[in-house]
Amino acid sequence: MRVPMRRGRDFTAADNTQAPKVVIVNETFARRFWPGQNPLGKRVVVARWPDPAEVVGMAADVKNRGLDQDTQAQLYLPFAQLPWGNMNLLVRTAVPPESMTAAVRAQIAAVDPEQPVNHIQTVDDLMEKAQSQPRFTMMLVGAFSATALLLAVIGIYGVLSYSVAQRQQEFGIRMALGAKRADILQLVLKQGLILTISGIGIGIGSALLLTRLVASILYKVSARDLLTFVVTPVVFLCIALLASYLPARRATKVDPMDALR
Repeated sequence: MRVPMRRGRDFTAADNTQAPKVVIVNETFARRFWPGQNPLGKRVVVARWPDPAEVVGMAADVKNRGLDQDTQAQLYLPFAQLPWGNMNLLVRTAVPPESMTAAVRAQIAAVDPEQPVNHIQTVDDLMEKAQSQPRFTMMLVGAFSATALLLAVIGIYGVLSYSVAQRQQEFGIRMALGAKRADILQLVLKQGLILTISGIGIGIGSALLLTRLVASILYKVSARDLLTFVVTPVVFLCIALLASYLPARRATKVDPMDALR
């Protein structure tokens, strides 16, 4: 697996059934049971061994329970000292791994012709399977978020367009009385800004109450991540202002004479 050794040694052929029992711990194990101490030489009681085993090495932490979970405390034991009825065999190749299947089967059969070999897959396949569910969840949440944003922008545009259409006479009279086009533009944009800020305020309040529902699908991100709660409203505000600009621009083209007539 090429897991780095932080301290001590790896297992050797001398760690057999007649040799004293030894184990290797990972960094999380060492921090949990011997914080601030050197784990080498410590003793660990393993259930099926009558005597404690000596810690001869400390390995680096790896993701041993899943890519989206924190590393758990872990022990490595020499197979010769604690054999099991089944095992997973990892083969590292310099060629495409699928091409080595027959050779691996032949080598295992040479040791034990009756030994079954099944569930052959590459590490890439394992990684892909581990990432498929989080990736699907991310795509689903992203699609819903994009849809919600689009509906919000359409809603703001529709409300302001309707408002501009209803207030054409008002805008014409304002311009006839001396209002400039920039004043009309500012008036409509202000209305859109008030709608947007009100919606953002309601959205943030609701999100703060509902974030605990999505906490379980987040990884290395707090359910109340400050960056998300700051950047998202700013982005939404910019998009909403853009959606407000088109009705505001149309309001500046009202002919004062038509409005007075």
